[in-house]
Amino acid sequence: MEDEAYLVWNGERIWSGTMRGGATRDLNVVRLMENPTGVIQLFDEDEIGQDDLLGSGTIRLSDEAGQVEFSGEGEYALTYRLAPIQIP
Repeated sequence: MEDEAYLVWNGERIWSGTMRGGATRDLNVVRLMENPTGVIQLFDEDEIGQDDLLGSGTIRLSDEAGQVEFSGEGEYALTYRLAPIQIP
């Protein structure tokens, strides 16, 4: 079975793709973190009705790296790394 998964970062859809059991993806998504915390949500897109929220997590600017776990019909894990940038 496949999920039509998508990630939402602070209200912005940042990635979507088809996920199957045991699959991994390297998303290569970069976003500026303007606040001390941000919310990441994982949804399963449904053709009929409202999309299923598989879970959400908080990412903190004080973290260097981490993992957010989501569960619904399947189990998902998002591993992330924060990198400082210089803003002129």
